[in-house]
Amino acid sequence: SGCGSDQQGSNQDDLNTSKWLWQEMNRGVEEAINIDTIYPGVTVMGIDLGGKTKEEAADLIKDQVNDEILNHQVTLKHADKKWTFTFEELGVSADAKEIAERAFKIGRDGEFQDRIELITSLQTERQEAQLDTSFDVEKLTLVLEGLKEEIVSDPVDASITRKDGKFVITPEVNGVELDLDKTKADIQQVLQSGEDGKEIQLLVKESKPEITEELLSNIKDLIGSGVTYYSTYNADREQNLIVGASKLNG
Repeated sequence: SGCGSDQQGSNQDDLNTSKWLWQEMNRGVEEAINIDTIYPGVTVMGIDLGGKTKEEAADLIKDQVNDEILNHQVTLKHADKKWTFTFEELGVSADAKEIAERAFKIGRDGEFQDRIELITSLQTERQEAQLDTSFDVEKLTLVLEGLKEEIVSDPVDASITRKDGKFVITPEVNGVELDLDKTKADIQQVLQSGEDGKEIQLLVKESKPEITEELLSNIKDLIGSGVTYYSTYNADREQNLIVGASKLNG
């Protein structure tokens, strides 16, 4: 019986040792997965952020986003004029802290065993954290509004005068308007593609004047004429004639 008792004690010791080893192993695994840095194998824009804190990762992401996205350039063209802007100046932005937070959360959700499997798989299969950019359409609109002064021109009516007994018509001039909606759509498409160095033709449309050469060409006859005389000593009469004459053309 003494021998059997010794055997039972030995078995109990082995059980306790195994239990202790299992607890220590679990404790070690928990410590390994509950680190305060991003897991190795998590990337953003190809950069491995493994071992980086969220703050360190945000700094790296910000530099990379600036180089790869925000500092990309677009050239806007109209006639012989060109203007070059960065993506950031046209309204593109990215929240580096939010992206870093997203990278940090990879491998931290779900059941314990599932997390272990994912973290282990990162050693051979890297996982890219989602990179989202946002777009401020108001910022782009302000840029285009600032260019309108160099692009837009008002239409000029045709005019008619009488010289040497004949009517002389000066043709109208069409105005130019910037088609903001279509231009913004073209620019946003390039910004979404991320293509650097792209040139975009600004889209314009003509604005027609109210009085055209065709309209004035219907005038064939002089309806009437008149002559009046006045003295500059009569200030009121002079002002009335000035105002009246300003309404006439011909």
